[in-house]
Amino acid sequence: MLTLLLTAALAQAPEAELPPDTPVSELPDAVQSVFAEGEAAWERGDLAEAEAKLVTVTEQAPAFSRGWRRRCGAVLAQDRADQALPHCRKAVELDPTFRNRTALAIVLLQTEGGQDE
Repeated sequence: MLTLLLTAALAQAPEAELPPDTPVSELPDAVQSVFAEGEAAWERGDLAEAEAKLVTVTEQAPAFSRGWRRRCGAVLAQDRADQALPHCRKAVELDPTFRNRTALAIVLLQTEGGQDE
């Protein structure tokens, strides 16, 4: 339940209250396109495709913290919290924003048996 609440809070947090991530528009056009495809796959519920696209994004733009956070989320949504953990850690290492730290907290709760669902 706590994990679900943290996830919902992260998704619903007002943009004005959160520091901005690196703008997608600063990425090379090809990476922007793959990132958009990954986001579209996520919206369709195709988590494996979203993960594959986000692997490409993080390989081509390794300093883009949002790519790492989204990759973490795609892996976590497939019930692979242990595999999601390094991606969330990388996002926080690159940019310790509220969003990245919250994503890491969610994964840590799930990997350490803190999931109370």
